[in-house]
Amino acid sequence: MQKNHILRNLIYWLIGAIFLLFWLQQIPTVETTFGVYLQKYLKPLNINIPANETFYLFGDIDREMWKPLLDQYKLPSWNLPGHEAALSFGIAAVGTGVPFHFHGPGFAEVIFGAKYWFLSPFEKRPEWDPDVSTLQWMKEIFLNLPLEEKPLNCLLLPGELIYFPDKWWHATLNVKTSVFFSTFLSPTNNKINEIKGSRKDEF
Repeated sequence: MQKNHILRNLIYWLIGAIFLLFWLQQIPTVETTFGVYLQKYLKPLNINIPANETFYLFGDIDREMWKPLLDQYKLPSWNLPGHEAALSFGIAAVGTGVPFHFHGPGFAEVIFGAKYWFLSPFEKRPEWDPDVSTLQWMKEIFLNLPLEEKPLNCLLLPGELIYFPDKWWHATLNVKTSVFFSTFLSPTNNKINEIKGSRKDEF
């Protein structure tokens, strides 16, 4: 393995970790029950509502409480060598979404509804305001971009799966109220030790 390749991967990993930590700290959380979320917060998004005021059930869920549901989900048939899967699921209203961000690789599948995905390589950072919702960004920015400047994009329907590569920028927009699962792939301890060993040999 080339030394500069190792350095670049290490730098990307550090940037990704810092960016994700910062991004998570900007997201306000509301303590509620699942029933209250469905009745009170699961509503179509007004285009003028900022991204940081959007309610979205996803991410840091109670894995013990939701274990019966997570156990019913069939993991994707594909994986990355030296990585292990961690499941999460979400339920989000039409018009909601997640602004551009990046992290490690994984898969996402729509179970119910429909979700638009926008993706761009790490080196090609999209222009966006983190306080602007994906809905507003799509209508005011994306639709007016020249074709060659638009991020890759696709519409996921129920039963369809997308792979997001390591540290690729991506944003999502729920074009219908949606239920979805994400499979995040993280390096195993053996893989981390292998990378550390390779880096030590290079230096």
